Amino acid sequence: MLMEKVIEELRKNPKLNYRAIDSFGDRHEMSISDTGYFYYRKFRKDGYFLDPNKHSGGHFNGNINATLDWQLVREPVPVWEAIKAYCEGKKVYCVFKMFGEKEGKFYLNNSDDWVFRGNLLTEGKWFVEDNPNG
Repeated sequence: MLMEKVIEELRKNPKLNYRAIDSFGDRHEMSISDTGYFYYRKFRKDGYFLDPNKHSGGHFNGNINATLDWQLVREPVPVWEAIKAYCEGKKVYCVFKMFGEKEGKFYLNNSDDWVFRGNLLTEGKWFVEDNPNG
């Protein structure tokens, strides 16, 4: 998503968070605080926060790269909240570890025959797709 669209979406719903990864592997984040302030943060790929007040001169001067592909950051919800949302007609899915670091995704479908491993309830991360940040 382009930066202009992200800013428009943040204005509509300040609870959203967006993230982009640049060609160097650095992570960029945009959000709006509870008090209405716009936040733009940049982290190196090793997780170190680049403060524009301390890291100017080529490292990070606070400018926003307008060409980045911004993605909505979804936050997991408790499993029972996800099941309740599914019963209300919303799309719900679970992200879980398969083998090693590989992740799988399981969608609750429109069938009454839910067959899945019990550890998805306790170990999976549940998301409500229809909820902008959930």
